[in-house]
Amino acid sequence: MKRLLPFLALLLYTLPSMAQSHEWDQWRFIDSCAMSFTGGAPVNVPGCRLYRTGHDSTSYTFDAGTASIADRNGHLLFYTDGEWVWDDRDSVTPNGRGLRHGPYSSVQASLILPMPGDTNLYYIFTATGNYFYLNTPTDTGYYYSIFDRRLNGGHGDVTGTKNVLLYKWNTGALAATHNARHNGFWIVTHGQRDSFVCYQLTAAGLSAPVYSRAGGLWDTTFLLTHYNRGISFTMDGQRLTYPVYGGRFEICDFDPATGRVSGAITVGPMSSLYSTAISYTIFSPDGTRLYATENNRGMLWQFDVTSRSPAAILASRYTVDSAGWLSTYGGMQNGPDGKIYVARFQTEELGVIQHPDAAGAQCAFAPHGYSLGHSTVLFGLPNVVFSSFGPPLCQPSNTPINGAICVDLPYDFHGRQLSSPGIYRDTFQTHYGCDSVITLYLTVQPAPQVSLSLRPMVQHGYLHVSGTDTFTCLGDPSFLLSGGYPAGGTYSGADVTGYRFQHTGMTATTSAISYTYTDTNGCSALARKVIKVEDCTAGIPDMSATGTLHIYPEPNSGTLTLQTAATHGSYYIIRDLSGAVVMHGAITQEQQRIDMTGTSSGTYLLTVVADEKVETVKVTIAR
Repeated sequence: MKRLLPFLALLLYTLPSMAQSHEWDQWRFIDSCAMSFTGGAPVNVPGCRLYRTGHDSTSYTFDAGTASIADRNGHLLFYTDGEWVWDDRDSVTPNGRGLRHGPYSSVQASLILPMPGDTNLYYIFTATGNYFYLNTPTDTGYYYSIFDRRLNGGHGDVTGTKNVLLYKWNTGALAATHNARHNGFWIVTHGQRDSFVCYQLTAAGLSAPVYSRAGGLWDTTFLLTHYNRGISFTMDGQRLTYPVYGGRFEICDFDPATGRVSGAITVGPMSSLYSTAISYTIFSPDGTRLYATENNRGMLWQFDVTSRSPAAILASRYTVDSAGWLSTYGGMQNGPDGKIYVARFQTEELGVIQHPDAAGAQCAFAPHGYSLGHSTVLFGLPNVVFSSFGPPLCQPSNTPINGAICVDLPYDFHGRQLSSPGIYRDTFQTHYGCDSVITLYLTVQPAPQVSLSLRPMVQHGYLHVSGTDTFTCLGDPSFLLSGGYPAGGTYSGADVTGYRFQHTGMTATTSAISYTYTDTNGCSALARKVIKVEDCTAGIPDMSATGTLHIYPEPNSGTLTLQTAATHGSYYIIRDLSGAVVMHGAITQEQQRIDMTGTSSGTYLLTVVADEKVETVKVTIAR
């Protein structure tokens, strides 16, 4: 019998789900900065091995481009600067050196994403090349490697899937947001000129790229001054923003269902000064405010982005801070605590926007809001997935599935063995800790009605009958099996090859024949019959034991009379001892005369089929 069900395990990976995640509670960034949000408010932790001077005398300077990841409970798993990978012990993993990476990295030069549906695997995305190589784009690109936390004694390591080319162009922007069903991620970067390139990561792996054309050109002139700028998403993943050339920034619509970017609007310029350059832009948690830093003059601005009018957005500009040349603001990042953290270049502290959804001064910016102790921040903060910081989005979910089994075959429903039809429910937890209810509508298919009759093989002269026994003789040739119902099944048995029967032994025995049939529902049943294999030279009676069949004279000279009570539909078959049919005919009267004068003297087997009864006796011709 066969089971008729979809793969339930695959279904678990495709259920819509998302819960507030702690996977980005651990921040590691240059220079040796480490923050933990596991307890809610951030605290400094020791041990971070990310340094601006690189790893050895041949390394180049790092100032940004880090990423770190924790498990669902917020415990650090590993982190990277895009070239090396460190585990939860702050040790470089055995295969963690040599990721594809370029010097003078952008704030988004690396990104770590968990593999949907698998709590052990993680994708590490890295970027190579920089503005020194813009005239030779063959040296630029985005690559990915896979990290398995089960390796390296349970501390994890990069697998053999390492430095696989994803996209052959690097513009310094690499961001991610959840897809519409929250069972995967969109990885978004900017291609040449005005094209966006998006890849979806689900339990099935990385999708083909999705290309969109929106916004201004990211040409060589733009990249020379904006290479280390990044893309930021709203928490719901439906808008993104990034700086553009000339003291401007753009806001685009993003479709988390398709990965398409559209509807770009350009805001700015911020000043008539040509040197004004927006360093970084970021949305507040509720998406109503946008913050922008300007690194040449130490400016931090807030904009109301509830309108789609560029003029209205620019008019809403509020100067949060104007430190001038005393402070250079770099990258910004939304924290798990609902605050926005601002990198203050080459200081031991971060600026903190404490209420980023509030308008104007109510946002409560603290330029010295968080002390890094004795660690110094440079330009960037770690790359995170902002959509993971939202409130739990687990909605009541009841996914129906239809299942069917054959009778007597249990259905495995998440460890429960079901054998009766009915409605069953179970709750499954997704990768992000959300519960989804599965409702199984289970039906039980009956087994097909299967039978096996030996009568057709008797009628064809392949089998002999004596009393209630159906038999073949030792030494009989092979014969074609038939009589299985419904047609289309298979025969099996010790003496069966394909559809033919032959006993090759030398002693009398019994042989079982099975006929198995599988219906269109995939359910199977079988019927069995037993055939005797006899020594046909002895043991067959001269007369039927029932007394209803009489032959005389016996022996005879070739002419004999067959006397039987039933005649309608009855017939006889005469075989020699080798099993060959000598003659046959219908029985038309109670005393049927049979002429065997054309046969040789010897012993023959006469089989009479009458009234669904089959009897065989020996007949002797002696001249």
